[in-house]
Amino acid sequence: MKILLLGEFSGVHLNLANGLRHLGHTVLFAADGDGYRNFKSDIFINTNALNVKTIVKDFMHPINEIENFKGYDVVQLISPFIFNKKIPFYNTIFLRYLKKHNKKIYLISAGSSYNIYKASFALKYTSCTGCLQYDKKYGCPQIKPYIKFVTKDVESFVDGIIPLAYEYQNGYKDHPKRKNTISFPVDTNKLKYQENKLTNGVVTFFHGLNEGRSGYKGTRFIKEAMENVRAKYPSDVDIAFAGNLSFEEYTELLTKTNVVIDQAYSYCLAMNALSSMAMGRVVMGGAEPVAYEYLGKDIYNPAINILPDVKQIEKTMIDILDRKDEIIEMGLASRTFVEQYFNYTDVAKDFLNTWKED
Repeated sequence: MKILLLGEFSGVHLNLANGLRHLGHTVLFAADGDGYRNFKSDIFINTNALNVKTIVKDFMHPINEIENFKGYDVVQLISPFIFNKKIPFYNTIFLRYLKKHNKKIYLISAGSSYNIYKASFALKYTSCTGCLQYDKKYGCPQIKPYIKFVTKDVESFVDGIIPLAYEYQNGYKDHPKRKNTISFPVDTNKLKYQENKLTNGVVTFFHGLNEGRSGYKGTRFIKEAMENVRAKYPSDVDIAFAGNLSFEEYTELLTKTNVVIDQAYSYCLAMNALSSMAMGRVVMGGAEPVAYEYLGKDIYNPAINILPDVKQIEKTMIDILDRKDEIIEMGLASRTFVEQYFNYTDVAKDFLNTWKED
């Protein structure tokens, strides 16, 4: 098949592109690098930033590349906003042009949207709570009229919407175009397993800081719990924080980490957590059993679920300290889980099967 992947979210399309190419398909991947994560793509398109200095370049670059975006069996969008969300009419016109000049077009649900925002408050907890309180004090951008309009318009003409996790599946559970949930793709060839050894018997816990997303991730609960546990067990615990790292910097930091504390509000594991597990790290984060029912009833998920609750996170950290002699085995179980359910070529096959259904 000839496939065009547009946009990026934490390496989803990069890994999927590599998986599809490994299976012998022709893929063009165009994206903006996902900000500070700096993922490489075949063609750079600026999906978000727009300022006086770059306005002409940002506006004209997709138009100059337009011949490269035609004639595909499948076009897949990482979000409804591909060609600059600050110029919504331009984005919509361009996407409708792609619909006309390619056979099929799909939308991945792996990030915020109005549907996900609206459905999230029926869950027992949601990252929207922390986001609205700390990150977006002036309101969720997903409920702005033009964001809602563009999102619904794109959803109306795509051939299908593919959720990659429980929260996204929940947001589109009643949508007539929702497809079966597919796992995040992780390049287990690139991410090498490293034995999760302690240094002098000390367990190093790491939490990633992201500018503008600390409320979303529940960082305030996580940081307080980490600092409390370090104060109680100063000889057994080291804690680390770092933010806005490129993917290469992030994976380098993981080599010095035993346990990654990912997100407190999440029901499931996204790309950063899964990448950490692929390298043999223990992960505390979204591991609600309901989120993995799509994988089968009898799966064993070695990630440890946490809640937006300081005491619960503290207890989970202390439980890991009590089992620190098992950390190598726990890290190996992490790697095995990712290989079994998130391997990028297996996930690529799931996408191919979904695209062929219509």
